[in-house]
Amino acid sequence: MERKTEYNIWYWVVAFIAVLFIQNLIAGWQSVAPISYSQFEQYLADGKISSVAVGSDTITGTFAEPVDGKKQFVTTVVNPAILERIDRSGIEITGVPQNTFLGTLISWVAPALVFFGIWMLLFRKFADKQGFGGFMQVGRSKAKVYMEKETG
Repeated sequence: MERKTEYNIWYWVVAFIAVLFIQNLIAGWQSVAPISYSQFEQYLADGKISSVAVGSDTITGTFAEPVDGKKQFVTTVVNPAILERIDRSGIEITGVPQNTFLGTLISWVAPALVFFGIWMLLFRKFADKQGFGGFMQVGRSKAKVYMEKETG
């Protein structure tokens, strides 16, 4: 006799809560402080910034000494002329490449493919239990029709 494993819904609930807990821990470990642009200018003038990475719409960087327990910061680019002031201050500047079309496309398509793959695996598992036989076998009946050659 073949023994089939039954899955309890509580295993999935506990696993989901564990994933949320781990995600919350990881988010708490991140030491990135969102600051306003005016705070960024003040920290730049005071020499509290050691390095920056300038993107098309954001500036991320590292404080020389942690501010409020945060080692890194992020702010939006308001004035494009800020690069000259950053350069004069003598801190390290790096550029951040803009998002490419391929990267954006992959970030949208890859999760959909993962969900489709999970759906296919679950469907196969449940289809076998219900006797469907497979993914494309849903509408096909395995019943045979026996007809008499003569009536009457």
